Amino acid sequence: MIASTAPAQQSNSAPSANAAAESALISNGVAGLTLAPTSANAPAPTMFDAHCHLTDTPAQLANLPALATGMVALMGTRLGDWDHVADTFIQNPTRAIAGFGIHPWYAEATEKEHPTDDVYATPVWIKLLKRRLRRFPHAFVGEIGVDRIATHPDRPTVKYDWDAQVRVFRHQWQLAAAMQRPVSVHMVQAPGWFQDFVRAEAKRKDPTTWPRTIMLHSFSGSVELLQQLLRLGKFGKRLYFSYSFFVNSRSPKFHAQLQATPDDRLLIESDVHKVDLVDSAMEQVLEAVCQAKNWTRDEAIQITTENSRRAFGLPANGLAKDTVIDLGEPQVESDGESSDDSESSSDDEEEIGRKII
Repeated sequence: MIASTAPAQQSNSAPSANAAAESALISNGVAGLTLAPTSANAPAPTMFDAHCHLTDTPAQLANLPALATGMVALMGTRLGDWDHVADTFIQNPTRAIAGFGIHPWYAEATEKEHPTDDVYATPVWIKLLKRRLRRFPHAFVGEIGVDRIATHPDRPTVKYDWDAQVRVFRHQWQLAAAMQRPVSVHMVQAPGWFQDFVRAEAKRKDPTTWPRTIMLHSFSGSVELLQQLLRLGKFGKRLYFSYSFFVNSRSPKFHAQLQATPDDRLLIESDVHKVDLVDSAMEQVLEAVCQAKNWTRDEAIQITTENSRRAFGLPANGLAKDTVIDLGEPQVESDGESSDDSESSSDDEEEIGRKII
């Protein structure tokens, strides 16, 4: 899911409707899920929210340090929100990690705004993403993906351009692989295409063509697809399956999905846009996991948090502040030649990054 506060030409539904639906579902719960009462003497939970969009509601960001949820993975969905993600991360280095990417709903617009460079045949926007990842060495690439059903809000019969989605996805996958960064993937009604894509990548038998890890967020595929993806040998070991109450609880296969997901590949997420909804959303998906896996609450928190740290490449004892943020001089390319990440191009990045909003 992406920003409910996105520009009109990019949003998939009315912002107020999105926000109301999200809040109502999380507040009311879904039949079949019984939330365990929280003891007044219980220790503060340290859950890891593997996917959220909190920068879409800036007014609530000041509340982030007060969350019971210990860590949140902030999604970037378009160039225009990368600054917000970066700023939130910098201000909360022990509570957040940053993702920078182009969501499939923004693929077509991104290509139009930032076309291919005439000299190097490389999209301008992918150069900006590469620079951003270099400046934040622990950032992941996300949210990226493909979506076969979303439509333009002002053209409800017109779906987002599929070819543009695929091109933008491939560019980001390749960059994440080259830089060995994790990716957070949005996959809606495209299981066959995604399976063919990862199978083709696996057949190349080259680990450098795969990102460090692949997190399928709010995974909605069948149990059969999950099992087939896990059978991709050493590449299948890089796959993680993340679940949110907001999306997955609507499906009758949710319980079976959780049961079929290997214990060491299961992540939980809120997928919400407001800080004040995170804890309740996380508690609800945590309860669903406990029921499916027959885990205690503490076991579920410990296992999913360890899985998230491993998926995002974070050490168990966390990251020191000075290792999280890298805003220093541009690095040198592996072939010994200086990169094109000059000081002036960094300024261009900031200007272009804000322009798309």
